[in-house]
Amino acid sequence: MVVQAGELRIEGQSTGIASLAGNEATGLVGNVEVKAGIVTLLNGGTISIEARQTLPESQLTEPIDTHILISADRLHLDGQASITAESTGNVPASTVEIHAGDVLMQGESRIATASNDASGGNVQVTAQSIVQMQDSTITAKVSGGPETSGGNITIGSEFVILANSQIVSDAFQGRGGDITIEAGLFLADPASGVSAIALDSTVGIDGEIDIRAPAANLSGLVTPLPPDFAPVTALLRDQCAARLREEQLSSLAVSGREGMPARPGGVLPSPVFTDVRERMGTPKHVEPSAETIAASEADVVAAQEMRQGWLSFQHGDFEAAVH
Repeated sequence: MVVQAGELRIEGQSTGIASLAGNEATGLVGNVEVKAGIVTLLNGGTISIEARQTLPESQLTEPIDTHILISADRLHLDGQASITAESTGNVPASTVEIHAGDVLMQGESRIATASNDASGGNVQVTAQSIVQMQDSTITAKVSGGPETSGGNITIGSEFVILANSQIVSDAFQGRGGDITIEAGLFLADPASGVSAIALDSTVGIDGEIDIRAPAANLSGLVTPLPPDFAPVTALLRDQCAARLREEQLSSLAVSGREGMPARPGGVLPSPVFTDVRERMGTPKHVEPSAETIAASEADVVAAQEMRQGWLSFQHGDFEAAVH
């Protein structure tokens, strides 16, 4: 089965692309190949292969090459979406092979191979940019006897990121499959894990884990940020209005185009001048000339020279002189 599309979207429970070999099948299950620019599986959407048949041993002497192959620029799984290859008979599970630009898995999504009585299928995920897993799993499991082995898992990308996610290859009594992760940067939080084990340690053999990347865990490298916000009072200075209500500082009135702009973080009002003058009205009642100021012309000139056009009045008020 081959599916080609610019964009493929599979959404909803019991919605998907599937290849099935039933209990009475005498041959192998068919392959599933998907080629698309964007492949999206949401809310239980699936791409799957399932082999239920039991074949004569004479038909199993050659390696079984059945597979799911997905080629896409972007692969996105969310909401318990899945890509699976399973076997309930004596036929080894099919392989899952993914080639993409980006692979994003979240919302309990999974890529998995599983086999009851035969060896597991391999999982290969290759992405040019990133493989990102959040609350998701990639697994290759086998439940058979000592002669079986778990499937191998291979992941390669520039970035491989795990958040509360698991990569697992295990076998019940056989040998756990190997896990290889090759990345420019591999990051896994403490809730994530990579394991290749034999569940029955008295019989089985653990698989090997090979992580080829500069970093493997963030827990010892990054200190978590505090969850609480810092109090505003510790970050910002008291505003002028708040200080004025406490009658600790004088007011500042600005008028005219030569006045300094009032902006946060600017110069705070300060009783710099000590000469007593008659208090002026609000800026709306001040005429734009020095004649309205109850002070001598010499005092006005001195005040202007000291404050670059600012005039000082009673209580430390300032008024910008307009020319």
